[in-house]
Amino acid sequence: MMATTTRTDEPRDGASRCNRCLKVTTNNCGGCSGAPAYDKSPVRRVFYCDRNCQKADWDEHKTECRDLQSRKALRRAGIVLKAAMCQIRKNAYPLPVMAVQNGAEQITLKVSGGKGVGLAQRLHPFPAILQDDAGLLEAVLLYESSAESMVYLCNLVRALLDGLYTSILEVDVFPTSCKLRISATTETDTPKDLSHYVYKIALKNKETWVLDITGAQHGYPDTLFPWSEYTQERCGKINRQRSLGFYRNQPKYLLNETQRGAEGSAMAEERALAQALDTEIPKWGAEYGGKFTSLLKSSEVDFQAAKDRFLDQVEAHVQFSLARIFPNDGSKAVQPSSQAVQVKQDKTRTPTHKSRLYCIKAIPGKGQGMVATANITRGTRILSESPIFRVPRDEHNYHTLERIIGREVERLSRDRSERFFALHNTHGNNHSPALGTARTNALPLGPDAAEGGIFLESSRINHSCRQNAQNTWNANLGKITIHAVRDIKEGEEITISYLANSENHAVRQSRLRDTFHFACACELCALPVMLRRQSDRRLDRIARLDGQIGDGVHIVSTPLSCLRDAHELLRLLEEEGIGDARLARVYYDALQIAIAHGDQARARVFAQRAYAARVVVEGEDSPDAARVRKYAERPAAHRLFGTTMKWRQAVTKIPLGLKGDEFENWLWKKAKGRLSS
Repeated sequence: MMATTTRTDEPRDGASRCNRCLKVTTNNCGGCSGAPAYDKSPVRRVFYCDRNCQKADWDEHKTECRDLQSRKALRRAGIVLKAAMCQIRKNAYPLPVMAVQNGAEQITLKVSGGKGVGLAQRLHPFPAILQDDAGLLEAVLLYESSAESMVYLCNLVRALLDGLYTSILEVDVFPTSCKLRISATTETDTPKDLSHYVYKIALKNKETWVLDITGAQHGYPDTLFPWSEYTQERCGKINRQRSLGFYRNQPKYLLNETQRGAEGSAMAEERALAQALDTEIPKWGAEYGGKFTSLLKSSEVDFQAAKDRFLDQVEAHVQFSLARIFPNDGSKAVQPSSQAVQVKQDKTRTPTHKSRLYCIKAIPGKGQGMVATANITRGTRILSESPIFRVPRDEHNYHTLERIIGREVERLSRDRSERFFALHNTHGNNHSPALGTARTNALPLGPDAAEGGIFLESSRINHSCRQNAQNTWNANLGKITIHAVRDIKEGEEITISYLANSENHAVRQSRLRDTFHFACACELCALPVMLRRQSDRRLDRIARLDGQIGDGVHIVSTPLSCLRDAHELLRLLEEEGIGDARLARVYYDALQIAIAHGDQARARVFAQRAYAARVVVEGEDSPDAARVRKYAERPAAHRLFGTTMKWRQAVTKIPLGLKGDEFENWLWKKAKGRLSS
């Protein structure tokens, strides 16, 4: 029999009664809490005293809860989309704004030159002149951006709202109610097009909503409105309704008759940037379980952290994409977005063709190889190179590979074809010359990449188990980069490792013989027997520790032990003389351990060190370096933040007065020479 509860106690401020047992409680139903009202009908707030009551009441509440969850997800999607549009506009503004004149209800942008003055000048970084007023900055960033939003955000809208809607239309409306007006002074102003573009969304529960991503330019910072409310209060008429993606694929319809002649090609770079962003959407979605569901339906704290991290990714990719779209425009060069990362590091130097730091020459016993023609300091970019063609790595049918590679080789110029066939071929007569050469020389285009690339110069670099350089695929550049991981002397051979892991001598030799058909005689493999055994013991221990630290359960349940493993792993890498990407990975592992338990102070230091180590081996323009830099600036943006709050500590708690060993003892939670909780 259910126990009864008398109602002699009155709810406190902010409290209500459990929807199941009527006890006083302040616990909202987490699923539907924060959902917006629809058609001015108030949202019923549902409370439960504990999970048992919530579970028992689920059959009664689930329909209502799921409807409210859809509304909340839609509201959050609007927040993310507007913020993403602001990030894009902050880096790719279509007007060269010089100053802003702010009145009570009127903002005037002082612009140098006129609109549509050429593709190379059309997109500009927005000057940091309004940072003290976030609302005003948002309105100005979104000025006349609704047409662009149809191009930039189309596929992001589709990905974010997947599973929520039955239909989405791109609607051209005539706005009648504006709380704010923005204008631009230009030498060649064109007539204003009064069209404004919004999304009309029908949810599965029959509700119809409007997402007005760029309404802040008219003084409306909220993005989500019921359709009936929006049409009654905000727009005088509906000009036309199109299916989702129409304006993305037919951008000419976004221009009025006057603009079509003068700016017929003005959206070319917007489309190029949109396409570049589209390539990242599946990758970003994969970080949220394959879809963006967890981004939109998580707790408020988790949503804010995930949103910030996602927007950091958007901004970084916009900057990198613009650098590629405008390769000769210095104003589009990628610059660090913050001074928050305070680390000492060597700046990446990329040599010009005239001052190449290497030459290709014969190496005794190795054939052709790469040799330094000058002293090269650690962290220097020795070269960056585009592949002459790509080959699939997961295709095991040699007949299919023959056709693919043969077709690619036929497309090469005579010079490139000759240089390709001059590369080493370890497969002899087992394959055709083209297939054998491609299989011997293909370098992976990223970790676990489905493709490899053929490079005429990078493929000449020989292997060493104690290499002095690191090869990395830079997706933002579309090139492979080679960085010095330690100082290289003039005349010294430049080497990379063909092996992905830290393995002992016997395993290395076996893998190199089976895959590359040679026995390695590098400085590590040529060590005297006693020293080689010591090295093998360290390498075996490195492999075990690396596996232990990557265990998520280990990070959550025994963080101090995990931090101890990371500290030992770092020491072993240094003893073994390993200075490649594995150093950055250890510091990143330490970052994850700290931030998973709420320690933002240590997480920031570990992120700074991970960033510095990543820049050495990949450069500042590396996607991974940019990602880690964001965590150094805002550790709480990491997806693991607050898994537990066992080590809760703000970023301001970094002890500035500690130096040397004292600081390291604090960082690694060591007390009297031992790690402490």
